[in-house]
Amino acid sequence: MLPKEIIKNSALKYADKTAFKCYDDKISYYEINSNSNKLANGLLKIVKKGSKVGVILPNCIEFVEIRFALYKNSMIFVPLNMGVFDVKNLIDLIIDSDSEILILDEKFIKLIDEFKKNLPKIKKFLVKTDKKSRNYTRYKDFLEQNNNKELEVNINEKDITMMGYSSGTTGKPKGIVSTQKNWICSMNNLHKNADTEITEKDVMMHITPLTHATSIFLLPYFLKGASQILVEDYDPKYILKTIKKEKVTSIFLIPAMLLGLLKETYKLWFLCSNFLNLGKNLSSLKTIIYGSAPMYLEHLKKCIKRFGNILEQGYGMAEVLPPLANLKKKEHVLDNNKENEKKLLSTGKIISGVELKIIDKNEKEVKSNIIGEIIVKSDTVTKGYWKNPKATKKSYRNGWFYTNDLGYFDEQDYLYIVGRKKDMIIKRGMNIFPKKIEEILLNHPKIKECCVFGIPDIRFGEEICAAIVKKSKLNENEILSFCRSKLNPLLIPKKIEFYDKLPKNASGKIMRNQLKEKFWKGYNFVTN
Repeated sequence: MLPKEIIKNSALKYADKTAFKCYDDKISYYEINSNSNKLANGLLKIVKKGSKVGVILPNCIEFVEIRFALYKNSMIFVPLNMGVFDVKNLIDLIIDSDSEILILDEKFIKLIDEFKKNLPKIKKFLVKTDKKSRNYTRYKDFLEQNNNKELEVNINEKDITMMGYSSGTTGKPKGIVSTQKNWICSMNNLHKNADTEITEKDVMMHITPLTHATSIFLLPYFLKGASQILVEDYDPKYILKTIKKEKVTSIFLIPAMLLGLLKETYKLWFLCSNFLNLGKNLSSLKTIIYGSAPMYLEHLKKCIKRFGNILEQGYGMAEVLPPLANLKKKEHVLDNNKENEKKLLSTGKIISGVELKIIDKNEKEVKSNIIGEIIVKSDTVTKGYWKNPKATKKSYRNGWFYTNDLGYFDEQDYLYIVGRKKDMIIKRGMNIFPKKIEEILLNHPKIKECCVFGIPDIRFGEEICAAIVKKSKLNENEILSFCRSKLNPLLIPKKIEFYDKLPKNASGKIMRNQLKEKFWKGYNFVTN
């Protein structure tokens, strides 16, 4: 079943039920299907099947309408993350993508006013706004100008449906090309391997940008007749209130957001007369899925203690649509069992429908407990990188995607991610993984955040640098003394740098390369 059929069938089955809510706006299953048909039909009057549609919008109902419309008319969805890219980057990516339609939020009207001459391929500008102008068409007016008939476009599962750009944490953003089949298989994998079956009684809250991994949940929840809540800005206080008000059952969060939510519950605990009030506020919540960035053990333990065993970890990436592996709720336990605690460091077991290997530098599969590169084969492996045959050839080989992630399997087939190949520090010929050092540093009561990376060293090739955000007064000697008591001498940072905050992208990932840049200027150091 293709996405367009899921959308149509669910709209018929759950017609009057609320499909999506975004603050004060809401839309039924019937209405969102009708609007997506109007948009899909209207766009086909301007451009043809396979054309690219650039979208610069926050999480909102219109974002979902566009996503659904482009499934139906087989155009290519090009979402551009407002929080990651500045105006110049956005213009560069619009040009790079060869988009012919641009749909944007009114905050970005200046893109049209200032850069229209730089975008000759754009045949239509649609803007989510109440303001009228000759330079663009209001999105809502465009819908009203077109009919809501179901489309009869011939669609193949191999048709390209999306081109999402990477955040550029390791260099220039790459356009990642995915097909209708990729997204259907991702949905099927999620259903087959979910800890808890999705039903029409569920309420899914989308907090991370829909340009990000959370968009994989749109179709699975729509298929089952669930309601979905869209949040534009990450606000822990608002999220907790909304969980109670809307009886939210499921959320997806990156680790940084989950920790922010955890801290907000502590604040509420102190304000409440007793903790039971907070428990009642969150009683509807059955599933917290986290992923997309490392989750450190001490942080995870605190989350389990606060939220209980409703946590579930997913492993995936933009090039291979999630999930690939998951650590289930029943494995998120605190029982003083060392074996169970070790599993919390893993990303769980590989799901059905996915092949995953760990290989050495000679591309030979390695045994348990030996670190190597993770490679993946699945129907969710995307087609490659847009206009980048060199990167595609390097990463997509013989049906396998070479992830650049380093990891290992234990004897029970749990997968452990130790870091990125590009982040590995080579000191005195030894491979050092930043995550291990970061785990130790984050145990220091005065350290709020940290990032460990390699810097050039004439004697040893590389040395270790730690970028630190303090919780309270702290000096370099205290940190080094702490490290000496916890770490092998080879792993003790040579340099400590203090920051008020660490650079992050919209997904909450620390921009490690940005921290490294100043140390590697003048050296033969290339990021890709």
